[in-house]
Amino acid sequence: YRVQDLKGQPPKEYQYHLENQNQKIVGKTMPVPYLQDILREANTSSSLFHIHLLSEYLALVPPTTDEEGLIHWDPNLERVNIPGTVQSSNWSYRMRPSISTINQHQVLKDLMLKSRESVQADISPLPERKPHVYERQYSTQLPTKLRVLPGRSYPLGATWDGAGVNFAVFSENGYKAYLCLFETPESKTESHRILMPEYDDFVHHCYLPDLRPGQLYGFRIEGDWDPLNGLRFNSNKVLLDPYAKSIGRDLQWHDSLFPYNIQSPSPQKYLEMNTEDNSSFCPLAAVVDNSFTWGNDHPPNVPWHRTVIYEAHVKALSFQHPDVPEHIRGTYAGLCHESIIAHLKKLGVTAIELEPIHHHVDEKPILDKGLVNHWGYNTLSFFAPDLRYCATRSVLGAVHEFKTMVRVLHSHGIEVILDVVYNHTAEGNHYGAMFNLKGCDNLAYYKTPEGDPAYYFDYTGCGNSLNVRHPRVLQLIMDSLRYWIQEMHVDGFRFDLASALARQFHDVDKLSAFFDIIHQDPVISRVKLIAEPWDCSSGGYQVGNFPVLWTEWNGRYRDSIRGFWNGKGVSLGEFATRVTGSSDLYTAESGRSALSSINFVTCHDGFNLLDLVSYNEKHNDDNGENNND
Repeated sequence: YRVQDLKGQPPKEYQYHLENQNQKIVGKTMPVPYLQDILREANTSSSLFHIHLLSEYLALVPPTTDEEGLIHWDPNLERVNIPGTVQSSNWSYRMRPSISTINQHQVLKDLMLKSRESVQADISPLPERKPHVYERQYSTQLPTKLRVLPGRSYPLGATWDGAGVNFAVFSENGYKAYLCLFETPESKTESHRILMPEYDDFVHHCYLPDLRPGQLYGFRIEGDWDPLNGLRFNSNKVLLDPYAKSIGRDLQWHDSLFPYNIQSPSPQKYLEMNTEDNSSFCPLAAVVDNSFTWGNDHPPNVPWHRTVIYEAHVKALSFQHPDVPEHIRGTYAGLCHESIIAHLKKLGVTAIELEPIHHHVDEKPILDKGLVNHWGYNTLSFFAPDLRYCATRSVLGAVHEFKTMVRVLHSHGIEVILDVVYNHTAEGNHYGAMFNLKGCDNLAYYKTPEGDPAYYFDYTGCGNSLNVRHPRVLQLIMDSLRYWIQEMHVDGFRFDLASALARQFHDVDKLSAFFDIIHQDPVISRVKLIAEPWDCSSGGYQVGNFPVLWTEWNGRYRDSIRGFWNGKGVSLGEFATRVTGSSDLYTAESGRSALSSINFVTCHDGFNLLDLVSYNEKHNDDNGENNND
C-alpha cells in the first residue's frame, strides 16, 4: 500500500482516518478468479517461497468481495498468520484475533511480534495428503468459422496478446503455410486447416482473435520435394512450431513421422516421399500465457570467484529422495523442495547447472529396447520446458512450474544455469524423422556439404548440425537464449559441444557470427556463459581458445587432477599450474584470467565423483550395448 496525496475532496473508496487529512491510503484490488488461481497453484506447490508470495497478496487477512467481483483488503489491519485448516489448501489464513486472545496465548503473541519485526509469513504445513492436481481449463471448442487477420511477421511463433493469437513461421523456400488447429491431445487430425494469408521477410503469418492460451496447433508447409537439392517439403506432415513455448502433445513414434518411405527396401529410400499423414502421431505446440507472479524475484548475481556449480539432472536429483513428497519427485517442484535446497546449501552450492530441460525426443531404437534417453541431449524444442519433469502434467503446467522452481531457488541465493544443446536437433540425418526444422526449411536450418545437400554435416555424432551461418538460425538461437533469460529468469547457460557453434564454415572460428552476436547483445552478454570447448570433429578441441566473456569447462584441469591423484604420470608442475588458475591457457594478453576456467573433476560424461574413486571400469550392462556405450 502507498499513501497518495489528495487533490480536492477525498473519495469515499479506500478512505481512512489519517493524521494528515490531505492523504489517503490506496488499496489493492484483484479479480476473484485470479485469486483462486493463486490459491490452487499454492495448493500444488511445495515451495515455501510460493506461500510467502501468496501471503503478500492476501496480506494475511481474509478478503471481502464487492458487487463488482473485486477483492479488497483493509491495509490498516495487522498482518499475521495463525495455524489452522482451510479446505483444499495446504496453508491457512485467518483474521487477526483479539488483543486479549493474543495476550493469553504465548504462541500467538510470539507470532504477532515476529510478524511486526520481519513482515514475513509464518507457515504451518498440514499432514501430507494426496495432492490436488489443478489444471487451468481453457476452452478448446472452436467455432466452425474463425476470423483470420493478416497479423505480423514478428515475433516468430505463437504470441497471445490478451485479445487473440499471432502466428508466424519462417520458411525461405516454402510456397505456402497452413495453420493446423487441434481441439484435444487425442484428436486424430486438425479441426481447422487455415492458409496463412500473409508472407513477407520469408515469414508466413496470420492473427486469430478467436483463439486463447492452451490452443493446440502445428503447421503444414508446401514446397518442393527434392532431397538431392536439400529440399524436403512434405505437406502431409504436421510440423511442430520451432518457437513452441509449450508442448501440448508429445510425439508417438510411427512410420508417418518420417518424410520418406521408411519401409522401402531401397538403399536410397530417403529420396522416396512418404505421403502418409502424421497428424495422429506428431508433437503439437500449445499457445501460452506468459503472465506469472514473480514478486520481487531478482538474479542472485554471484560473482565468478565465489561461484560453486552443482551439475544435476531434474529427475535424478529428487526421484529417490525420501524427504521429497512422492508426487513431486523427479520434477521441477521436487527440485526446489526444502530438503533439496538444504542439501545444496550445506554443500556451499551457489549455482545449479541443469542437464537439458528443453523438451527432447527419446530415440526410437532406445525405446524399442524398453529404455529412455535419460540425459535428454536430443532437443525437440528450444523454448519449451520438458513435460517429463512437470508434476501437474497439464498443457501449460511445465512453464508455470519451471518459473516457480527458479523463483524459489533465487530466494535462497542459488542461480539456475541451463545446459543447452544448439549444435544439433532430434531430427537426425537423411534417414531421420521430420518433426519441425526439416519440414519448415531444411536447406536454411541445417548445414549440408557444398555440392551435396542431400546429406548433413555432423560435428556432434548425432546426425546433423545447425547452420549457424544463416541469419534465421542465429535468430532462433538468440531468441531462445533471451526467452530463457527474460521470461524464465535463468542466470546462465552451459553450451554443449560449443565448438560446433563456432564452425562458421568448417574450422572453428573464434570470430564467428555466433560470438559476435552474443557479445553485442545487451541481455545475453550479461549472464554466465560456459562453453564445453570441444566437439566430435577434427580441430574441435578448443580449451583456452574461446573469446572474452566466456568461461570454459577446463578439460586439462580435469585430466591433470585425476592423473596426479591416481599416479598416472602427471608432474607436480602440471598439477600446480592447474590448481592455480591455468595461466598458460588464460592470459591477460587474451583479455582473460583464471576466472575463465571452470575447474571440475567429474561431470555427467562418465563416472560421478563416488564412482570415480570406487571403480576402475564402467558397468553399463543395463543399457543393452555390451558395455560399449
